[in-house]
Amino acid sequence: MGTSSKRGFVTLDVLWIILLLIACTYLSVRGIELVDRRDKADRLKRELVAIGAAVEAAAAEEGLGSGTSVSFERYSGFLEERAAKRLRLEGKDPFGGSYGDQVVGEAPVPDPSSIEAMGELWK
Repeated sequence: MGTSSKRGFVTLDVLWIILLLIACTYLSVRGIELVDRRDKADRLKRELVAIGAAVEAAAAEEGLGSGTSVSFERYSGFLEERAAKRLRLEGKDPFGGSYGDQVVGEAPVPDPSSIEAMGELWK
């Protein structure tokens, strides 16, 4: 009888260790996802500043007034060379949304799906 109870104790220990490893893995993955989302949100906010400058430069170059909508094709040429390739060539934000048209004289805005992806990290 002493042998079987010892085996049960070892089996229970192994189950607890497995559960602990699963819990730690889950928490680690969630933490990594949060860090990644924060990083993408920070990049998006920096890119919005660059887009705002590009829109204003395009407006000045083309003589566009405040409130005029400017397409990505019109302001992309004014983005800095060091801007992310994804931004310069495709107009995509770090979450995969499109920056699209922006309005002269207004703060640039990201794609609504990107705002949703950022959740509480937006503004």
